[in-house]
Amino acid sequence: MTGAGSGIGKATALKLAAEGAGVAVLSRTESEVLETCRDIEPAAIRQFGDQLFSRALSSV
Repeated sequence: MTGAGSGIGKATALKLAAEGAGVAVLSRTESEVLETCRDIEPAAIRQFGDQLFSRALSSV
């Protein structure tokens, strides 16, 4: 889930995890990734967090 560090992206990631989905948490800010992963952890079957680097996106 891109943008899962806050707002709609975070809410969607939390809802998907609560429904039993494995969730990949992506955000530009490491602290937001970690916070969302902590919030998801009790409900998640699987979760993965990573910080996105906007400069790297141009090479994709």
